[in-house]
Amino acid sequence: MKIANLIMMLLGVFLFVACNRDDTPPPLPTPRTDALTLDLDYAEKSYLIDGIGRAELATCEDGDTAEFIVDNQQIRVRFLGIDTPEASHFYEPWGYQATQFVCGKLEVAETIVLERNFDGVLRDTYGRYLAFIWADGRLINLEVIEKAYSEARGAVNLKYGSALMEAMFAAEETGRRIHGETDPLFDYSETGKDTTLGSIVNHPDDYNFKKVNVTGVVTRMLGIHAYIQADGYGMYFYIGHNPSSDLAVGNRVRLDNVRAVIDLERRGGIHLTDFPRAQVRVLETGIITEPLAIGLSAFTSERLGRLIVVSDLTIQAVTEHIDGSLTLAVRDASGQSTTILHARKVEPSNRLDVAQLSVGDTVDVTGLLRNSPSGWHILLVDREDLVIYD
Repeated sequence: MKIANLIMMLLGVFLFVACNRDDTPPPLPTPRTDALTLDLDYAEKSYLIDGIGRAELATCEDGDTAEFIVDNQQIRVRFLGIDTPEASHFYEPWGYQATQFVCGKLEVAETIVLERNFDGVLRDTYGRYLAFIWADGRLINLEVIEKAYSEARGAVNLKYGSALMEAMFAAEETGRRIHGETDPLFDYSETGKDTTLGSIVNHPDDYNFKKVNVTGVVTRMLGIHAYIQADGYGMYFYIGHNPSSDLAVGNRVRLDNVRAVIDLERRGGIHLTDFPRAQVRVLETGIITEPLAIGLSAFTSERLGRLIVVSDLTIQAVTEHIDGSLTLAVRDASGQSTTILHARKVEPSNRLDVAQLSVGDTVDVTGLLRNSPSGWHILLVDREDLVIYD
């Protein structure tokens, strides 16, 4: 009996310790970022002219690239001295977390300052601007390294090179994140799992960041990127920078080893990526996909990415954006509103003539249903998909 009681007591102690133990690693300190201050005056100055100046965040792409509005221009900026894991047209371990960390900082920052290196070079060989990014007085380039989301890359000849290198050596000693930890979100599988677009849409948590094999018909192209659809479900396929002739409207394609990602902030819902590592096979050509005719009240998450047509909408406002995109605020007969987005990635031959659009015009629109933090919108990629009635 005593032995039994002792065993029960020891088991109780073990369970108490196990249930109360916190296995979450402690947060990584950022002493160098905390101590560093911006030593240049940026008031009334321009990054493009003076090499330093305030900026407004337009879009955050990933952990080391974002677009900012400077002097009424939207410019794409590569962050100096870092190279975070990829989280755009393909994914690498810790890329998503690096993106969330950096974009989260930029999206809430009250003051963003861009600073070029002291060598005066503004752009890289790809035409991207180069800068140190200060968000509310903190150097993001340095903090990303201290948080073990990036190594220091090309830092030796940079203004803050010593701090970047020291931060990397200190982060390496922790063995955290990119320096040795397995990314719990990342699917390290070599091959994808056969599934359907519908299964991904209806069970997103089961597929987020997972490699999959799916089949669908290309309904529309957004630049070189594709929207595919099957059995009433649609999805965006973000392929990066290199076009594929296999992705064309009307082609039924099988996509092997693509990655499903839920990203409402930057891709309008669930999308497919990892194009460089995927296999695209054309199964059939010349298929015509009829859009689903619905009203604004029928916008649901199950229809995200699907080709739809909405009729009898009245234009309330026409807005041209700095990045070249166009937004039409529209309303239906019941007074319900949404927006039609004509994105900047649309090919020039498919761009709308703004002079033909007027407040009060009635339109029918065929496009892709998308969502964002600001609400539902219809993505228009072909100007022929907007019918204007006088």
